Amino acid sequence: MTVSGTGWPQRTPGAVTVTIEGAGTAIKKNATPDSSGAFSISYTAPPTDDAYFQDVGADCDRYLQVWAQDILGNVAPKPTNKRKFCLKAAYLTLDPKSGPPGTSVKVTGAGFQPQTSVEDLKIANTMIFAPNLMTNTVGTFTTTFPAPTLPLGCQVVSATVAGLTLGECFTITEPSLWGALDGELEIPVEDALATISDKLIRVWGYYNGEWRVYDPNDPLGSNLTGLISGRAYWIKLSEDCTLIFRQLKAGWNNIGW
Repeated sequence: MTVSGTGWPQRTPGAVTVTIEGAGTAIKKNATPDSSGAFSISYTAPPTDDAYFQDVGADCDRYLQVWAQDILGNVAPKPTNKRKFCLKAAYLTLDPKSGPPGTSVKVTGAGFQPQTSVEDLKIANTMIFAPNLMTNTVGTFTTTFPAPTLPLGCQVVSATVAGLTLGECFTITEPSLWGALDGELEIPVEDALATISDKLIRVWGYYNGEWRVYDPNDPLGSNLTGLISGRAYWIKLSEDCTLIFRQLKAGWNNIGW
C-alpha cells in the first residue's frame, strides 16, 4: 500500500510521521516532503491478524487506520476522522474441491505476505511438491498437485506463509470403476449408438466386476453413460442393422468397442 500527502513542510528530513494503527498497535514511518511539500511512502500491510486489525462487518474483514502528523503539530486527517484502509482476510481456495486419488487439484492462496516463501504446503500429513513456491507482489500464489491416495473423506490442504497457516478441505472420493483410463476414449452412449437408436432396446456392459446398463426407455434406471474403447458390450436390438462396420442381428449382440 502507498500513502501519499501534500501541503507538508518542504524539504525537511523526516518532517512527517505516517502512522498505521489497529487494535492498539501502531506502525510508524517517517517521510521527507519534496520541494512542493508532497511525499509518498510504501508499506507492506501485515497479515490479517487480530494484533493489527479489527472486525468491521461483512464488507471488510479487517481494517487499518492511517494518519499523518508533522513536526509543527499539523495532523491529517484529524484524529477523530482517520482514514480507514480495508483489507480482506487471507484465504485458500481449491479447484476442484473433491475427487478420487490422482485428481489434479489447483490450490490458490491470497492475502498472504508478499514475496515470501510458502513454507509448508501439504494435504493431511503428506507434503505437496512445489519447489521455490512464493507469493507474488500482492501476496497470492497458485500451484497444482495430484491428489494422493488417502482415506476417503475430508483431507485438509494447508499452507503456511510467514507464520500464518490456513487450510481448506479436499474430499477424497472412491475411484471410478468405470472411468476411462489413460489411452482409452469414452463416447456417450447416445452418440455412439445414434445411427441405430430406433432399433436399440438395451445395452449391458461388464467391467471390474460390475455390470452397468443403458435402457433408452428408462433413463433414471440407466447407469451406463458411455462406451469406452477396448471394452466389450452386449447390445439388444429389435431388428438387423449395421453399426459402423459391424453387421448386427435382431436380439443380443456381443461387440468389442
